[in-house]
Amino acid sequence: MGGLKSGIPYYSEINDFLESISPVHRTKDPDFLCLRLRENDDTLCSFKAPFRKDFYFISLVSNAGRTEITYDNTNVDRLDSFLVFQSPGLVYSFYRDGSANGYLIYFKKECLSFFKPEIEREFPFFNILHTNFFKLDEAGFREIAPYFEDVFKAYDKTGDALHRVATMKLLALLYLMREFFGESMLLDGVSTTHQHTLLLRFIRLVNLFYIEKRTIEDYASMLNVTPNHLSQSIRAASGKNASTHISDRLLSEARSLVCFTDLDIAEIAFQLDFSDPSNFGKFFKKHTGQTPLEYRRTAKLERSTTETKNRTIKDPHVSVKLASSTKPKGGIMKMAVFGTGTVGDTIGSKLIDLGHDVMMGSRTSDNEKATAFAAKHPGKARAGTFADAAAFGDVIFNCTAGVGSIEALTLAGESRIQDKVVIDIANPLDFSKGVPPTLTACNTTSLGEQIQETFPKARIVKALNTMWCGIMVNPGMINRGDHDTFICGNDAEAKEVVRRILSSFGWAEKNIHDLGDITKSRGTEMYLPLWLSIYGPSNFAAFNIKIVS
Repeated sequence: MGGLKSGIPYYSEINDFLESISPVHRTKDPDFLCLRLRENDDTLCSFKAPFRKDFYFISLVSNAGRTEITYDNTNVDRLDSFLVFQSPGLVYSFYRDGSANGYLIYFKKECLSFFKPEIEREFPFFNILHTNFFKLDEAGFREIAPYFEDVFKAYDKTGDALHRVATMKLLALLYLMREFFGESMLLDGVSTTHQHTLLLRFIRLVNLFYIEKRTIEDYASMLNVTPNHLSQSIRAASGKNASTHISDRLLSEARSLVCFTDLDIAEIAFQLDFSDPSNFGKFFKKHTGQTPLEYRRTAKLERSTTETKNRTIKDPHVSVKLASSTKPKGGIMKMAVFGTGTVGDTIGSKLIDLGHDVMMGSRTSDNEKATAFAAKHPGKARAGTFADAAAFGDVIFNCTAGVGSIEALTLAGESRIQDKVVIDIANPLDFSKGVPPTLTACNTTSLGEQIQETFPKARIVKALNTMWCGIMVNPGMINRGDHDTFICGNDAEAKEVVRRILSSFGWAEKNIHDLGDITKSRGTEMYLPLWLSIYGPSNFAAFNIKIVS
């Protein structure tokens, strides 16, 4: 995944995107994926915060229930069935009701490399400026669905790793969709003229260079035409001035940054290359009627209302709280994350999503992974040594490999971690003799105990070490969040802090079990061989413990 300056995640590869929404779904074809959306599908997350991607997207969904989607700067709910077409680079997010089912298609232009016409020109429902969304009734869904099913059946056939037949059927589907939506979706009769060709080239350039190039002269030079010719052609083809296209693209990005990130307004002004925050504020208010802060407050209030409505799913048998962005009591905190692997990245990213400031600690201040993590979250994350992170953090997450945990905490310095809550996620797994690993501590001791004994003034709480990291921060991805996690430690107040953090991750109070003092970490750590035995044959990590009686 490559992070944009804006802080809105940007996925350049389909598999990078899949990794963010599912522990199991991947594609061997980097340019094409067909993904069935099934009712109560626990292999896909139910909520995805705003993001962008570098590939095309088609979604046909039925029985949507409480599903909500946000595209560009528009929020849609109260859906039955719907169809979405989206070009690369546009903002999208979703909350998926468990009842929803249908078809999701992701593809890059390379997938149709044999196809000579430009995709947006041939299929105008793919628009590089905005997402096309269509509400459907059940009859409309049933009419369209067989065409999608035809693509998916071809895609699912084994022996065709390149999906040649499915690719051809995808192209046929696109032409069928163009016919289905009629001539009203197509460009008018002059769509093949020089003016419309110039318009498309101009819009693509604006999307690439709208921050650093703001004048008609800039784009005329890149297109090898005169400014006057460009202005007249854009006006004739679109009904809007070329300068309006430039300011609209800039405004769209500004709205996304104000609405979907916690960046300071001054930082947004800087990223969008305004001379100062005052000029940015004037530009924003001129086009929206609100100051950036007023716009952000309004957007947050609307999202808060939506989240409150969706956070509790009620039916005759169950009331389950879903993962949300509720902050733990005490508000914004400084969080230290020790470890630069997948677990550290996942925990750190979740903490940032919740509004916390994060420093990722490692042996050196210029660790490549830690530096990349900080660059992915500008303004909210930084990189440093273990000592730097320990000094920075109000709370410390130990996400290091268990065999190196005590060394990492030693490098941090006892004085820097004393009296602080240390959430120990690590497990004492020794892979030196291959797989399956052995435990370096078990039966009469545990890694949690050894850390507490080594650093007696630290407030160690063992937590989250019995599951895959994706579930740690998004329990709602399986069984509607109704499964169990465990904490143990010697300090009651520290465990309460951890309990609140877990609640902010989406864990229901009833599912957080306090096992007692730190010696109880023997049991949670010794569960790992069983976890690995379940995971090994299936390579499926999205499972967890549920206590029933």
